[in-house]
Amino acid sequence: MKNFTVGFELEYTSPKRMDIQTNAIYAEDYAVIIKHGELHYDGTVSSGFEFASKVFNASRFIGNSKGVPALFSTFRKIKASITGHGTPGMHVHFGRQAFTKESYIKTLDIMVCGFGRFFEAMADRIANQWCPYVANRSYDLPAEGSNPKNWDRYRAINLQNKATIEVRIFRTPANELAFMANMQLVIALVEYIRTKNVELNNWSEAQGAVENFIRFIQKNKNTYPELSSRLTMKRQDAILDKNKYYGQFPKQEESGLDLMRYQNIFAYLRSYRALELTPTDFVKAAVHFKDIISKNWLNKFGNTMLRENKVSVRLYS
Repeated sequence: MKNFTVGFELEYTSPKRMDIQTNAIYAEDYAVIIKHGELHYDGTVSSGFEFASKVFNASRFIGNSKGVPALFSTFRKIKASITGHGTPGMHVHFGRQAFTKESYIKTLDIMVCGFGRFFEAMADRIANQWCPYVANRSYDLPAEGSNPKNWDRYRAINLQNKATIEVRIFRTPANELAFMANMQLVIALVEYIRTKNVELNNWSEAQGAVENFIRFIQKNKNTYPELSSRLTMKRQDAILDKNKYYGQFPKQEESGLDLMRYQNIFAYLRSYRALELTPTDFVKAAVHFKDIISKNWLNKFGNTMLRENKVSVRLYS
C-alpha cells in the first residue's frame, strides 16, 4: 500500500462541546479525546459537537489502529449521542497526493455518485441534503481565495478543499467495528482506483467498476477485514440489481405533478443518476422513484424543506 494521509470527522448531537471542554466531570475523558483530535463547533449539530481527528498515514492506520477502541469507549462513557436532529455524519478526508492523475478523482466521483445504491448500503446512510449523490461540476483544484457555496461542498464527494478530498456519505458509527469498515471503504477505494489504474469517463461504466471493486475487497479481505464483513452482511441490500436504480427512466404518465421549483427533493432524486436533470427529467424521476420513497418521508420532507422552495409534488393522490 502506497502511503497517503487520512483523517476523519464524527458528529454527535450531545453532550455539548463546551461542557466536555470545561466541565470537570469530563476532564479525564477530554484528555483521552484530545490525544486523538479536537472538538469543533458544527452548526448542523449545534447542541452537540464534532470531533476532528489528527492526520495520520493510511498504511499505518490499516496496520495499527489501537487507539480506536479507547476513543469509542470514551464516547460511550460520556453518552455521546448519534440520534436527534438530522443524521449525524462521519466524513473521511484523504490527501490529494493519493491520486497522481486528475482522472482518478473523476473516477471516484463516477463510481460513488453513479452507483449510489451500493454506497448507501455500505455507508448505512441514505442520500440527504448534507450528502446528495450529485456529481461535481469540476475536478479542478479550487481557485485561490474562492468561497464555495454549501451546494458545492455538500456532496457525497466534496472537492472544495485544496489539500484533501472528503467522502461525506457515512452515518456516524455506533462502534469501532463500524468505524473501521467506513475507513477501510475509503482507503480501499483509493487503492483500487490507483493500483488498478481505473479511469472512467461515462456514468454507464459505474456499475462495472463497482462490481470489480467488490471483487477487490473480497480478494484483500485480510487487509480490510471489517469492510469485508460488512460487505457480507449488507450484500442483500447492496447487490447490483441491474437497471433498478440506474439507467434510463421508463416512460410514465406525467400528470399529477406540479413542479414550480426544485432543490432538496430534486437533489435526492437526482443523486441516483448523478446528472444535472432538466425539469422534465425530474418529473420522470419523481414518478419512477415514488415506489421506493415512502409517503411519510415525502410528506415530512415537503412540510419542512420544500415549503420554503415553493415545491409541490403530488405523487400520492
